[in-house]
This record gives sequence, structure tokens and C-alpha cells, in this order.
Amino acid sequence: MYAGITIMHYPPKRTADVYSHIREVLVPFHGNLRSQGLKDALFLVNPESCQGIGIAIWDQPRQLQEIEKGTSRNMSRAMRDSATAPTEYTRLRAQWVEDLGGGITSTDWYDLAGNFNAGSRLFSDTPTYAGITIMHYPPKRTEDVYKHINEVLTPMHKTLESQGLTDALFLVNPESCQGIGIAIWQSSQKLRAMEKGTSRDMSRAMRDSGSAPTEYTRLRAQWVEDLGGGIVSTDWYELVGRVPPAHAEAPTPPAPPPTGGPAPKPVVTPPATPPASNGWMS
Repeated sequence: MYAGITIMHYPPKRTADVYSHIREVLVPFHGNLRSQGLKDALFLVNPESCQGIGIAIWDQPRQLQEIEKGTSRNMSRAMRDSATAPTEYTRLRAQWVEDLGGGITSTDWYDLAGNFNAGSRLFSDTPTYAGITIMHYPPKRTEDVYKHINEVLTPMHKTLESQGLTDALFLVNPESCQGIGIAIWQSSQKLRAMEKGTSRDMSRAMRDSGSAPTEYTRLRAQWVEDLGGGIVSTDWYELVGRVPPAHAEAPTPPAPPPTGGPAPKPVVTPPATPPASNGWMS
């Protein structure tokens, strides 16, 4: 499977709007894309850093290519502007981010190289929290990265189910030599116990196997070092919305808006108030 990943930022005062937009617009809109090959979609928010991540997972690379057209440097610039985005999907994405007063930080494509719970429901219906790690590696180690994901990371995370892990995904972009690991936990307390913290000082410590605060973070740093790479960032997000599995009973989502039309406004249960910016993971 293949994933299109978008990272965006937004003003702090628009946090509640971002939560509402995900639940009222993005989730039903992406649900309507299943007929075009969309496998899953998840939307994560960190209300402290005011950053959001959207991940759309597709069965085949051609389906992702058709919906987004490209990831070249010039195309990447175009995708940030609703006036120049190459497809209706990318135009709407850029327009919605602009409407929220934010900006797109990056858009890129990844290979879903590992998912320990593949074939079942990727995410539970209860509030869940994600620890996200972004790393880089040398081009000559690409095969080693894929092998490590399949032989080490996937089975290792499978053993963490008893500690509250509900899913884990590992994505690789072999062109930019970047990898993203996403570990989904039942509660913020379980994530906090596994990683300890995301303060600036703690974030530095997590990049070094000699100073990482827990066995989980030490192994993560050691494995990245062994692959000749480095950890770019580690942070925590709330999983705010996802596309319901195909077999789940859910209201029929609205059709996507016509070109140039307004964003869909489905009738849904009002979303819960997002966590406060201070102590949201407590």
C-alpha cells in the first residue's frame, strides 16, 4: 500500500476549528474516495505545536498518482496554493488549509512498508494517541531499512499490544530516504509511560541511544544509529479522525463538492471539545 502524507500548521486560536473540520469535512470526504481505491485515512493533531498530519493510504501507487499528480519540487510548491494545485483533491486540500488560516508544510508520498495489524481495523473507535518518529537514512541503506521494518520493528511492536499499543505503521520514501514510524496507543497515559516526554530537552535525549529515557526509546535510537541514520523529530499527536473501515456501519458520506464549489457540510454528531493547549497529554 502507498500513502500520501500532508503536514500543515495552523494558528493556535483555530484549534477547535481544526478538530471540527476533520470530523465534519475530511473524514466523510475521504470516505467517499473508497471507490477510487482509498484504503484508509487518518488525521492527527498536536494542539501544543499547532500542527496537523493527514495520511491517505491507497491500494496502488497509480491511484495515489492520479489523485495528486506528482511530488516534484515544482509540483510541491503548486500543491501549497489552491490556485495552482493540479487536481480537485489537492485544490480542496490547499483551500481548506487556507480557510483555517494555516499553511501546508509538506506533501509527499510513502510506501507503507510495515503494519503489524494489517488486514484488520487499523484504528479503534475510542480516542487514541500516536507517537510519531521521523528519521532519515543513507541512500545505500534503503534495503536494510525495509528489512529492519519487516524483521524487527513489526514483530517487536506486535509484542506491545499487552501494554496498550493498538497499531503501528512504518512508512518509507526511498527517494528522499526518509522514514516515518507511527505507534498508536489506547491512551495518553500508556504513550507517556512508553516514551516519558516530548519537551525540548527530552526530545534531544531521545535522539541518542546513550541518553534515551526508556528501553523503548533507547532501542529506537540505537536501531536508527545502526542504520547510519538520524532521528529528525519525535512528537505526540491525538488521532482526531479516520475513515471508517469499509465493513463498518456508518452514514453514507456526502459526495465531494463540484469544482469550485463549497466544502461539504454533512450533519454529524458535534465533535468533542479538543484538549486544552496546556497539559493535553496528562
